[in-house]
Amino acid sequence: MRQPVSTATIHAGHQFMLDYIGNGADKTPYQHYSKKVLDYLKANQPDWTLEGLYGHERVSPLKTPLGGNLRELAASLPYKILVRGYTAATISDSLRHKVTIEIANSPQLGVDATYTIALSELDQQRLTLSYIPASAADDAVVNDYGTLFASPAYLVQVKPVLRKSGRTVAVGVGTTLGLKQTLTLSFQSPTLSIAPVANQLTAGSYSAIVFEGMESTRGKPSATMQTLARNAELNEVNQAEFDDLLGQFLQAIGIQWFFNLVYERDFYATTNQVAYTRLPSQAIATADLIVSFRFGLPRSASPGPFTIDADSDVVAAAPLLGDTKRRKDFMMLAGMTGSSWEHLVFEGFLSTSAVSSMKLLRAAADQNIPIHRIDGSNFSQILPLLTLAAEDIADIQNGIAAGKVVTAPQSEVQFGNYRGAGLLILDPDRGDGVYLISGGLAGGQSYSLKEWKKEVYDSRFSSLLVRAFVIIWALTKIGTPYGLGCKLEGRSYPPCEDLPKSDPDYETRIDCSGLVAYAYGMVGFPFFHGKNSDDQMRAIGTYEFGSYPSDANVKAGDLSFWCCTTKGRPSTAASHVGIYLGGGRWVAAQGEEVNIYENTTPYWTTKFLRHGSVLKH
Repeated sequence: MRQPVSTATIHAGHQFMLDYIGNGADKTPYQHYSKKVLDYLKANQPDWTLEGLYGHERVSPLKTPLGGNLRELAASLPYKILVRGYTAATISDSLRHKVTIEIANSPQLGVDATYTIALSELDQQRLTLSYIPASAADDAVVNDYGTLFASPAYLVQVKPVLRKSGRTVAVGVGTTLGLKQTLTLSFQSPTLSIAPVANQLTAGSYSAIVFEGMESTRGKPSATMQTLARNAELNEVNQAEFDDLLGQFLQAIGIQWFFNLVYERDFYATTNQVAYTRLPSQAIATADLIVSFRFGLPRSASPGPFTIDADSDVVAAAPLLGDTKRRKDFMMLAGMTGSSWEHLVFEGFLSTSAVSSMKLLRAAADQNIPIHRIDGSNFSQILPLLTLAAEDIADIQNGIAAGKVVTAPQSEVQFGNYRGAGLLILDPDRGDGVYLISGGLAGGQSYSLKEWKKEVYDSRFSSLLVRAFVIIWALTKIGTPYGLGCKLEGRSYPPCEDLPKSDPDYETRIDCSGLVAYAYGMVGFPFFHGKNSDDQMRAIGTYEFGSYPSDANVKAGDLSFWCCTTKGRPSTAASHVGIYLGGGRWVAAQGEEVNIYENTTPYWTTKFLRHGSVLKH
């Protein structure tokens, strides 16, 4: 067991964090935490169920005055209206949450472009910030060299363009390709005070600015993915703009990141007896640039890594029983989950490795690099040991000066092509704070895509995207208990068809076809809802792109079907389904829980029926 180094006092929340960093294996913080909760219940409260842990509600039948139960709720409550308050056709503008977006080359010299919008107006609309040549002369330079990124950066001026669903709403002034501009977001609220956030963006990059309110619904990421897939298909017949492609792709990344946090934070809140809500929050998903400099001027700029900077994920929490330590533990768990999804969301979309502060700290532990928890009492001892970049040391020093507690590796981590460090700078009393990777980015990043071309975003691209996210959505449910006939909808389980209401695990389980319907539904593909495994297998043949690929042609994200796992079904009927991962492995709800399984026994090889796919091959 690896144990990170600490010479400071450890709180229970920090203890879990250090245990996860040192011993989390390939689990997410949620999976590591939920396993510990279930292990504790099995050892200390064997009669408890997940339903008892989460809590549940039943609607009690209404009693009629003459006895018996009412079968339906009354159409209205039996109260007489005495007075009616003020009503309005629309919500007053002063009561709306708004955000003002400002772009500046130098904030000290004034703002170059500004745009204010009510958050309610955005909803499913895409808000992007990209760059175009600043003048006809700059456009001519780009045309001479062929593309923007083939042009010497110091010869080209570009200007920022803010678009809402592809329509230009603000344009800034020009700056040299590859230099930094400041993007400032200021929230206006009728009741809340939310600090503005400033981001440094590279001139020439492409960003989606994503806002979320109190709750992320399942329909939002599903609709966003549907739009992306539709735009990719329109691009094949030259009916999509670039913002409909790269802009929508980045929008989908930001929305998926926000949504992934909801279910997991609900579990943390329940187990820590905390009530919470999310205030208006923001994240920026960016296709960034790699810029080389010579004598202080940008020499060249090329497409760089995808990043997500979640610098305004604002959560308000309160302990239900007044225990402030529980609030602190909840905030730390919520932060760990947010950080981990900053690399998981890229790994899902791009099928490549990505980094976040939590992943880099775990990588440091794997490489036997000491990890220190630093506060004011041990800062002078630890500082001489650190061999980190100057900006990371500055972040640590600033955090300690502000009374924070810092978790940092002793040296940088080499992770694939990335070299840097993950830093946690947290409030010692509240447990909230920032999760940084080298360079001050409060988020995560992936490796680079070599080119930004419209031709990349075709139906094959959307198919690869769907496959990747079908898998990642299924993997997020690892550890969920199995229940025959149980289906997962959004954030809660509806009734299990084959379990009586008196069963202690009613409403807490999922079966194999339910997992398939959930994972495909989350990427905007409701085709499998309401079907058991055999219905799903047969329905594939009726779908436009449906096929039954051979073992040689099956791809990750396709389905695998087996027979004869349930009594009473013929050998030609499917009774079990899993989502194929490659290498003879699949993720499925079977046995006791959702997990990854492998085709290594005669039981599965003799019962295998066929693979099925509704995605383009």
